Amino acid sequence: MRDAVIVSYARTGLAKSNRGGFNNTHGAAMAGHAIQHAVARAKVEPEAVEDVAIGCGIPERASAWTLNQACASGLAALEHARKALLLGEAQVVVAAGTESMSTVPYLLDKARWGL
Repeated sequence: MRDAVIVSYARTGLAKSNRGGFNNTHGAAMAGHAIQHAVARAKVEPEAVEDVAIGCGIPERASAWTLNQACASGLAALEHARKALLLGEAQVVVAAGTESMSTVPYLLDKARWGL
């Protein structure tokens, strides 16, 4: 029986939505930075990564398939990666969750929501 294990992780710092150091940083940019460090810490060659699954609650302007389960998107991406490993579809998979609440359109339009 195959096993799926987490060998490394990385995350960005927390910040306040619409303020702070990350308020103009797109979630994909932050995810890329975290993934780069997680792969390096795992001592895996980047070329060995066969799939990347990133859950995103509000996938505006995404150019790849996205998994939108709001707050559970990152966990759902992890489950997708686990299944790919257990089924033998891949040997190395990156799974992540990303969101930049400062760049989510409906949060920026506070007048629309009466805030």
